[in-house]
Amino acid sequence: MNQSTFSNPPGGLMVWIFISIECLTFGLFFLTYAYFEGQFSNHFATDKMVLDSVLATINTLVLVTSGLFMALAVHQAENAATKQASMLTAVAGLLGAVFLALKLWEYGAKFNAGIHMSTSLFFGFYYFLTLLHFLHVVLGIVILGHVGWHLWKASDGKTLIPKTKLGACYWHMCDLIWMILFPLIYLVRQ
Repeated sequence: MNQSTFSNPPGGLMVWIFISIECLTFGLFFLTYAYFEGQFSNHFATDKMVLDSVLATINTLVLVTSGLFMALAVHQAENAATKQASMLTAVAGLLGAVFLALKLWEYGAKFNAGIHMSTSLFFGFYYFLTLLHFLHVVLGIVILGHVGWHLWKASDGKTLIPKTKLGACYWHMCDLIWMILFPLIYLVRQ
């Protein structure tokens, strides 16, 4: 089993380069959002009142719990318990799907209320940032499905540890982005 080092991090160096680029990109979007919120704080505060922070909090708990299951999956893969790792990966993916379903429900409520991307600058940011994150979660579920399938079919789980860690790294990036996006959009009031 390969030990992780600076030049060989969990999931592989290319994954971390990708994750770094993604985090920098989201970071620029967050800074842009924060700048405009500072410029139009009254409008943003009024628009934020329409958001369902309770649903967003539930969604946060769902996504963070999903990350916990993925961390447990890595642990099981490291112990060559591939079936358990596969099942934990599946639970992580299913919780990701719950996150998406709740997000779609939230979008549906906004659309039914006549709130679209063009409603205001705040809702332009809201839809852009949350939909971008939504797409990352969709990709994450696909990655977790791929990892889980290989873990289920594996005869030697040790060879799948890097693939499992790759999936976990990407999934935790989705968690991290949401953990910044959630308070920025739903909780912080200027």
